[in-house]
Amino acid sequence: MVLVRAGVGRRRARNGMLLCALVCLVVQLPTFTAPGDRHGGSKVVRRAAQKDAEGFQGFGLHGAALTASSAVLGPALDGTAHGNFGVLAYHFPPPVPVMLGSYKLFSTAIWVPPLFAFAGLLISSLYWLIDNALAVKAEQRSPSLLQTLAAVMCFAANYWASGFMSSNDLGTGKTVQRLISCVLALWAISAWRVFDGTTTGLVVSVMTAVGGTLIEVFLINAPWWDLYAYSKADFWGVDSWIPWVYFCGAPAVGNLSRLIRNRLA
Repeated sequence: MVLVRAGVGRRRARNGMLLCALVCLVVQLPTFTAPGDRHGGSKVVRRAAQKDAEGFQGFGLHGAALTASSAVLGPALDGTAHGNFGVLAYHFPPPVPVMLGSYKLFSTAIWVPPLFAFAGLLISSLYWLIDNALAVKAEQRSPSLLQTLAAVMCFAANYWASGFMSSNDLGTGKTVQRLISCVLALWAISAWRVFDGTTTGLVVSVMTAVGGTLIEVFLINAPWWDLYAYSKADFWGVDSWIPWVYFCGAPAVGNLSRLIRNRLA
Protein backbone atom coordinates (compact mmCIF):
# COMPACT_ATOMS: atom_id res chain seq x y z
CA MET A 1 0.00 0.00 0.00
CA VAL A 2 2.81 2.36 0.91
CA LEU A 3 4.59 1.58 -2.36
CA VAL A 4 1.44 2.23 -4.37
CA ARG A 5 0.90 5.59 -2.68
CA ALA A 6 4.54 6.53 -3.28
CA GLY A 7 4.19 5.68 -6.99
CA VAL A 8 1.02 7.73 -7.28
CA GLY A 9 2.75 10.64 -5.56
CA ARG A 10 5.68 10.51 -7.96
CA ARG A 11 3.34 10.44 -10.98
CA ARG A 12 1.39 13.42 -9.62
CA ALA A 13 4.61 15.36 -9.08
CA ARG A 14 5.82 14.53 -12.59
CA ASN A 15 2.48 15.50 -14.11
CA GLY A 16 2.53 18.76 -12.17
CA MET A 17 5.98 19.60 -13.49
CA LEU A 18 4.89 18.87 -17.08
CA LEU A 19 1.80 21.05 -16.63
CA CYS A 20 3.90 23.94 -15.33
CA ALA A 21 6.32 23.60 -18.24
CA LEU A 22 3.42 23.60 -20.71
CA VAL A 23 1.92 26.74 -19.16
CA CYS A 24 5.27 28.52 -19.34
CA LEU A 25 5.65 27.53 -22.98
CA VAL A 26 2.20 28.86 -23.87
CA VAL A 27 2.85 32.13 -22.06
CA GLN A 28 6.22 32.65 -23.73
CA LEU A 29 5.21 31.52 -27.25
CA PRO A 30 3.82 34.87 -28.51
CA THR A 31 7.13 36.56 -27.74
CA PHE A 32 9.20 34.14 -29.84
CA THR A 33 10.38 35.51 -33.23
CA ALA A 34 12.45 33.93 -35.90
CA PRO A 35 15.98 35.27 -36.30
CA GLY A 36 16.02 38.42 -38.45
CA ASP A 37 12.22 38.90 -38.31
CA ARG A 38 12.03 40.95 -35.12
CA HIS A 39 12.15 44.24 -37.05
CA GLY A 40 11.32 42.88 -40.51
CA GLY A 41 7.95 44.60 -40.82
CA SER A 42 9.32 48.07 -40.20
CA LYS A 43 12.15 47.46 -42.69
CA VAL A 44 9.67 46.52 -45.41
CA VAL A 45 7.66 49.66 -44.72
CA ARG A 46 10.78 51.81 -44.83
CA ARG A 47 11.91 50.25 -48.10
CA ALA A 48 8.47 50.80 -49.65
CA ALA A 49 8.41 54.42 -48.49
CA GLN A 50 11.92 54.97 -49.87
CA LYS A 51 10.93 53.46 -53.21
CA ASP A 52 7.86 55.69 -53.41
CA ALA A 53 9.95 58.74 -52.58
CA GLU A 54 12.50 57.86 -55.27
CA GLY A 55 9.66 57.44 -57.78
CA PHE A 56 8.70 61.10 -57.32
CA GLN A 57 12.14 62.64 -56.90
CA GLY A 58 12.18 65.93 -58.80
CA PHE A 59 8.47 65.77 -59.65
CA GLY A 60 7.86 69.40 -58.65
CA LEU A 61 10.77 70.88 -60.63
CA HIS A 62 9.86 68.66 -63.55
CA GLY A 63 6.31 70.00 -63.54
CA ALA A 64 7.50 73.60 -63.31
CA ALA A 65 9.87 73.14 -66.26
CA LEU A 66 7.19 71.57 -68.46
CA THR A 67 4.65 74.22 -67.46
CA ALA A 68 7.01 77.06 -68.40
CA SER A 69 8.16 75.52 -71.69
CA SER A 70 4.60 74.69 -72.76
CA ALA A 71 3.44 78.22 -71.99
CA VAL A 72 6.00 79.49 -74.52
CA LEU A 73 6.09 76.79 -77.19
CA GLY A 74 2.34 76.14 -77.34
CA PRO A 75 1.15 79.66 -78.17
CA ALA A 76 4.07 80.12 -80.59
CA LEU A 77 3.09 77.03 -82.59
CA ASP A 78 -0.59 77.84 -82.38
CA GLY A 79 -0.06 81.42 -83.52
CA THR A 80 2.37 80.74 -86.36
CA ALA A 81 0.84 77.49 -87.65
CA HIS A 82 -2.89 78.07 -87.13
CA GLY A 83 -3.29 81.79 -86.53
CA ASN A 84 -1.08 83.01 -89.37
CA PHE A 85 -2.53 80.44 -91.79
CA GLY A 86 -6.07 81.51 -90.95
CA VAL A 87 -7.11 78.16 -89.50
CA LEU A 88 -8.65 79.92 -86.52
CA ALA A 89 -9.22 83.43 -85.22
CA TYR A 90 -9.47 84.69 -81.65
CA HIS A 91 -12.44 86.87 -80.83
CA PHE A 92 -12.61 87.77 -77.15
CA PRO A 93 -10.65 89.08 -75.50
CA PRO A 94 -9.00 90.68 -78.53
CA PRO A 95 -5.77 88.92 -79.57
CA VAL A 96 -2.45 90.44 -78.60
CA PRO A 97 0.32 90.71 -81.23
CA VAL A 98 3.68 89.15 -80.40
CA MET A 99 6.37 91.32 -81.96
CA LEU A 100 10.04 90.90 -82.78
CA GLY A 101 11.13 94.49 -83.13
CA SER A 102 8.82 95.92 -85.74
CA TYR A 103 7.95 92.49 -87.17
CA LYS A 104 4.77 90.76 -86.05
CA LEU A 105 5.41 87.09 -85.35
CA PHE A 106 1.84 86.08 -84.53
CA SER A 107 -1.17 87.01 -82.42
CA THR A 108 -2.60 85.16 -79.46
CA ALA A 109 -5.17 85.65 -76.72
CA ILE A 110 -4.12 86.23 -73.12
CA TRP A 111 -5.77 83.01 -71.95
CA VAL A 112 -3.90 80.80 -74.45
CA PRO A 113 -0.49 80.56 -72.66
CA PRO A 114 -2.04 79.42 -69.35
CA LEU A 115 -4.09 76.82 -71.20
CA PHE A 116 -1.03 75.40 -72.96
CA ALA A 117 0.90 75.54 -69.69
CA PHE A 118 -1.76 73.42 -67.99
CA ALA A 119 -1.78 70.99 -70.92
CA GLY A 120 2.00 70.57 -70.74
CA LEU A 121 1.86 69.99 -67.00
CA LEU A 122 -0.94 67.44 -67.35
CA ILE A 123 0.63 65.47 -70.21
CA SER A 124 4.07 65.36 -68.60
CA SER A 125 2.59 64.30 -65.26
CA LEU A 126 0.66 61.51 -66.97
CA TYR A 127 3.88 60.28 -68.55
CA TRP A 128 5.59 60.25 -65.13
CA LEU A 129 2.72 58.53 -63.32
CA ILE A 130 1.97 55.92 -65.98
CA ASP A 131 5.67 55.13 -66.41
CA ASN A 132 5.77 54.43 -62.67
CA ALA A 133 2.55 52.41 -62.72
CA LEU A 134 3.67 50.25 -65.65
CA ALA A 135 7.25 49.99 -64.35
CA VAL A 136 8.62 51.09 -67.72
CA LYS A 137 12.27 50.10 -68.02
CA ALA A 138 14.85 52.85 -67.72
CA GLU A 139 16.19 52.30 -71.23
CA GLN A 140 12.69 52.77 -72.65
CA ARG A 141 12.24 56.14 -70.97
CA SER A 142 15.69 57.64 -71.44
CA PRO A 143 15.57 59.74 -74.62
CA SER A 144 18.67 61.59 -75.67
CA LEU A 145 18.71 65.34 -76.14
CA LEU A 146 18.89 64.82 -79.91
CA GLN A 147 15.88 62.50 -79.89
CA THR A 148 13.91 64.96 -77.78
CA LEU A 149 14.67 67.86 -80.09
CA ALA A 150 13.74 65.73 -83.10
CA ALA A 151 10.42 64.79 -81.50
CA VAL A 152 9.61 68.44 -80.78
CA MET A 153 10.55 69.44 -84.34
CA CYS A 154 8.42 66.63 -85.74
CA PHE A 155 5.45 67.91 -83.73
CA ALA A 156 6.09 71.49 -84.85
CA ALA A 157 6.22 70.35 -88.48
CA ASN A 158 2.96 68.44 -88.02
CA TYR A 159 1.37 71.57 -86.56
CA TRP A 160 2.59 73.67 -89.47
CA ALA A 161 1.53 71.07 -92.05
CA SER A 162 -2.01 71.05 -90.65
CA GLY A 163 -2.25 74.81 -91.05
CA PHE A 164 -0.66 74.79 -94.50
CA MET A 165 -2.92 72.06 -95.88
CA SER A 166 -6.04 73.59 -94.37
CA SER A 167 -5.35 77.08 -95.70
CA ASN A 168 -4.45 76.10 -99.26
CA ASP A 169 -6.97 75.55 -102.02
CA LEU A 170 -7.17 71.79 -101.79
CA GLY A 171 -10.92 71.96 -102.12
CA THR A 172 -13.77 72.07 -99.66
CA GLY A 173 -15.95 69.61 -97.85
CA LYS A 174 -15.38 66.42 -95.92
CA THR A 175 -13.22 64.81 -98.61
CA VAL A 176 -10.44 67.33 -98.09
CA GLN A 177 -10.78 67.16 -94.32
CA ARG A 178 -10.50 63.38 -94.48
CA LEU A 179 -7.43 63.64 -96.68
CA ILE A 180 -5.78 66.00 -94.21
CA SER A 181 -6.79 63.68 -91.37
CA CYS A 182 -5.18 60.68 -93.09
CA VAL A 183 -1.90 62.52 -93.67
CA LEU A 184 -1.75 63.83 -90.11
CA ALA A 185 -2.79 60.46 -88.67
CA LEU A 186 0.04 58.61 -90.42
CA TRP A 187 2.41 61.36 -89.33
CA ALA A 188 1.29 61.26 -85.70
CA ILE A 189 1.35 57.46 -85.37
CA SER A 190 4.80 57.35 -86.97
CA ALA A 191 5.99 60.00 -84.51
CA TRP A 192 4.84 57.89 -81.58
CA ARG A 193 6.45 54.77 -83.04
CA VAL A 194 9.79 56.43 -83.83
CA PHE A 195 10.22 58.72 -80.83
CA ASP A 196 8.38 56.78 -78.13
CA GLY A 197 7.02 53.31 -78.84
CA THR A 198 5.93 52.66 -75.24
CA THR A 199 2.51 51.77 -73.90
CA THR A 200 2.67 54.91 -71.80
CA GLY A 201 3.15 57.03 -74.89
CA LEU A 202 0.27 55.38 -76.73
CA VAL A 203 -2.11 55.77 -73.80
CA VAL A 204 -1.19 59.42 -73.23
CA SER A 205 -1.36 60.20 -76.95
CA VAL A 206 -4.90 58.82 -77.18
CA MET A 207 -5.91 60.65 -74.01
CA THR A 208 -4.44 63.89 -75.36
CA ALA A 209 -6.18 63.51 -78.72
CA VAL A 210 -9.56 62.85 -77.14
CA GLY A 211 -9.25 65.23 -74.20
CA GLY A 212 -7.77 68.11 -76.18
CA THR A 213 -10.48 67.91 -78.82
CA LEU A 214 -13.27 67.78 -76.25
CA ILE A 215 -11.85 70.79 -74.42
CA GLU A 216 -11.82 72.76 -77.67
CA VAL A 217 -15.39 71.70 -78.44
CA PHE A 218 -16.40 73.02 -75.04
CA LEU A 219 -14.49 76.29 -75.38
CA ILE A 220 -15.99 77.00 -78.79
CA ASN A 221 -19.57 75.96 -78.12
CA ALA A 222 -20.06 77.29 -74.59
CA PRO A 223 -22.89 79.85 -74.92
CA TRP A 224 -21.58 82.32 -72.34
CA TRP A 225 -18.52 83.46 -74.33
CA ASP A 226 -17.13 83.84 -77.84
CA LEU A 227 -13.46 83.02 -77.48
CA TYR A 228 -12.43 81.87 -80.96
CA ALA A 229 -13.57 79.95 -84.02
CA TYR A 230 -12.17 77.68 -86.73
CA SER A 231 -12.59 78.94 -90.28
CA LYS A 232 -13.43 75.53 -91.81
CA ALA A 233 -14.88 73.65 -88.86
CA ASP A 234 -16.65 70.42 -89.74
CA PHE A 235 -16.88 68.64 -86.38
CA TRP A 236 -18.73 70.36 -83.53
CA GLY A 237 -16.98 73.65 -84.20
CA VAL A 238 -13.46 72.26 -84.75
CA ASP A 239 -11.60 70.74 -87.67
CA SER A 240 -11.95 66.97 -87.71
CA TRP A 241 -8.18 66.53 -88.15
CA ILE A 242 -7.26 68.37 -84.93
CA PRO A 243 -7.09 65.18 -82.78
CA TRP A 244 -4.07 64.01 -84.78
CA VAL A 245 -2.20 67.22 -84.00
CA TYR A 246 -2.83 66.55 -80.32
CA PHE A 247 -1.80 62.92 -80.74
CA CYS A 248 1.49 63.99 -82.32
CA GLY A 249 2.13 66.48 -79.54
CA ALA A 250 2.08 63.90 -76.75
CA PRO A 251 5.33 62.09 -77.73
CA ALA A 252 7.08 65.45 -78.02
CA VAL A 253 6.00 66.48 -74.53
CA GLY A 254 6.68 62.96 -73.30
CA ASN A 255 10.27 62.96 -74.54
CA LEU A 256 10.86 66.35 -72.96
CA SER A 257 9.24 65.12 -69.74
CA ARG A 258 11.41 62.01 -69.56
CA LEU A 259 14.57 63.92 -70.45
CA ILE A 260 14.01 66.42 -67.64
CA ARG A 261 13.02 63.67 -65.22
CA ASN A 262 16.25 61.79 -65.88
CA ARG A 263 18.34 64.93 -65.53
CA LEU A 264 16.74 65.68 -62.16
CA ALA A 265 17.17 62.13 -60.83
